[in-house]
Amino acid sequence: MSYKFPKELVVVPCEDGHHWTLVKKFQFESDKLGTITCPKNMVTDFASIPPLNLIGVVAAIIGLIMGWSPFVGLALFVIMIAHLLLPTGSYTRAATIHDFLYSDRSLSRSDCDMVLYEAMVACKTIWWKRYLIWFNVRLFGWACWHGRRWKAYRVNSSSSHRQ
Repeated sequence: MSYKFPKELVVVPCEDGHHWTLVKKFQFESDKLGTITCPKNMVTDFASIPPLNLIGVVAAIIGLIMGWSPFVGLALFVIMIAHLLLPTGSYTRAATIHDFLYSDRSLSRSDCDMVLYEAMVACKTIWWKRYLIWFNVRLFGWACWHGRRWKAYRVNSSSSHRQ
C-alpha cells in the first residue's frame, strides 16, 4: 500500500458558494492505476452528500405510499448518513479525485469508486466514514454517472488522467 497524494490540494471558492476551483493540478498516486491528475481550473463540489438527503426523503415517501417498510428503513438510513457526513472532511482530497474521474469517464464507474476508497485510506479517513461514503457512492453514484451533472466539471476533454 503505497498510494499517496504527492502535492497539496489548493482551491478557491466559486461565486456560487457550493463549488471550488483547483488553483493548480492535483495528483493521487494509485497502487492499481498509477498517477491520476486533476487539471488546474477543474471545478469540484468535494463530497456530494446533501443530495442523499433528498434521495432518502423521496425514497421514504415512495416506500410509505407503496407499503414497503424495508425500503422506508433504507431511506431513513440514507437520511441519517447524510447528517453524519459533510461535503468536506478528511476525505476532501479523495472526493476531488473522484469528481475528476467521474467527469473524465476514462475508467469504469466501479474503478472510479475503487479509487475513491483507496484515496480515503491514503487520507486516513476513519474506517466507518470510509465504508459509509463508499457504500453510498456504490448505491447512488449511478445518478451522477448517468446524469448530465458532471459535464460542468470538464476542463479539457482531451486531458488524460494518467501520466
